[in-house]
Amino acid sequence: MSSGVLPMRPSQRLLSESEWRPTPSASTLDPQSTLSGALMRRVRRMAGRSNVSWMPAIQGRLQELLLLSNGWDTYGAPPIDRWTAAYASSLLEVLAEEWTLPPNVMPSTNAGVILEWLRPNVVVRITVDPSNELDLYYSDARVGFTWEGPLTEEAPDLSEALYRVSVAR
Repeated sequence: MSSGVLPMRPSQRLLSESEWRPTPSASTLDPQSTLSGALMRRVRRMAGRSNVSWMPAIQGRLQELLLLSNGWDTYGAPPIDRWTAAYASSLLEVLAEEWTLPPNVMPSTNAGVILEWLRPNVVVRITVDPSNELDLYYSDARVGFTWEGPLTEEAPDLSEALYRVSVAR
């Protein structure tokens, strides 16, 4: 007897609880990656330990993004990569503090995820792509500062940027 629900294609399958916190492979989380070795070690150690109240809603939003099909943007964008969504979730669990605002979570046209915090005069945007590279855009117009590029040791302190956007008025 049919339930009337079509089965999901493998690329549309929602993530299981264990897939939300994948065991990072050495090839994606080595100290030479674009994300600093210290932050990567923290991602491994802290994944799954966030207690911020908005995390379940963000994980629900990431699950929604996984349902996007090929061409979701009407220009042929691929579906969101499920491991990229899991990586973004793990990253948020590490970065989130009780004072951190919840990010806007959006799909990117390269199968990645965009995490964005917006306040008047302050923007923090992290783009997570399927190769696990992270790009940061940080702008604080109150002090005339803008930075854009890969999230490496040379990038501004991400915790400081998230604090500034969270307390901006």
